[in-house]
Amino acid sequence: MRLQNPHKNISLTHGAMFTALCWGDLTVSIIEKNNIKVSIVGLVMAVLAALGIMHASQLQILGGDLQNQFVVGYIIVALFCILFHYMTKNRGKA
Repeated sequence: MRLQNPHKNISLTHGAMFTALCWGDLTVSIIEKNNIKVSIVGLVMAVLAALGIMHASQLQILGGDLQNQFVVGYIIVALFCILFHYMTKNRGKA
């Protein structure tokens, strides 16, 4: 079986070390239910992706369509976890 586009996932290979470290920290923080830390890591990942340290073949600020999609995705993760934190914060007090 041959892939249609062998370069389709190439953006995941650039900055793979930073991506793996950040996703590892993100996963551990989710398991520990530390939503604020998940949000911070998500924002750090958005900054790294925006600068081209992750998901870009060269350092560039918001250099391409796919790179911008990663930035937006990481910001959505951060916002979702902040929202989830405040939604569950008062659950035990009622």
